[in-house]
Amino acid sequence: MNNFEWMKENKLIIKVLLFLVLIFIDRLTKYIIISYSDIAYSSNSGFAFGLLEGFEFALIINLIALICMGIVAIKDSFSMELIFLLAGATSNFFDRVYLGGIIDFIKILSFPWFNFADMFINIGIILYILRILLPDIKKFISKH
Repeated sequence: MNNFEWMKENKLIIKVLLFLVLIFIDRLTKYIIISYSDIAYSSNSGFAFGLLEGFEFALIINLIALICMGIVAIKDSFSMELIFLLAGATSNFFDRVYLGGIIDFIKILSFPWFNFADMFINIGIILYILRILLPDIKKFISKH
């Protein structure tokens, strides 16, 4: 059995490993920033990029979103976009529960602070949009 055949037969294992690696990357970078670095970081209790800061139901809404995404992921055979979305949301959920807010440490120009989990969520959204739009784009190109 070659590597490609093994990967094909073990797609679920590979996707679960990717999910765990993405969470590990986010957790590790936050741990290093907080524990061993002089790099500035921010903590927020809001949603994406600090929106709705101080919104007291953020934890509950985050948990409901995680459960809904989990159910969809199971029905959708863990698509790549859902793996990225779930990994980012899960890691940020850990921050909310254990640290009281999301740890953000990446700052680019005037863009709000963010972290790897936020990037994973955005990658998931982009992959989802592409999955929806690509068939229509291909049809459009083939007709013209």
